[in-house]
Amino acid sequence: MKLANVFARPTPTPAVMAAARPESVAVIRIKQRDSIPIAEHHVLVMEGLSTYVFEHPRGASFIVDSSIYNVDHDRQYNEALDAAKAMARTKGLPAIYVLE
Repeated sequence: MKLANVFARPTPTPAVMAAARPESVAVIRIKQRDSIPIAEHHVLVMEGLSTYVFEHPRGASFIVDSSIYNVDHDRQYNEALDAAKAMARTKGLPAIYVLE
């Protein structure tokens, strides 16, 4: 699976954009993964050794390559945040977690 396809978003039509403005998704910043309650469904954004999306029974994790050689880090991080918020809206979750 290509990462560009994971983060890519189709361009919505104006009618879809008007209908697709759901309530905002909160961003909860955490220092350790243990801060997420074990039984809670969640979407997590964090840094790691490469950039990918991992879906699991409780939700998904968006991992962004934190290497000094990743010149696209900022763009990938912002795209991961946007994709995580969109997924949270789809799953009916009130917030996403961001591991700092």
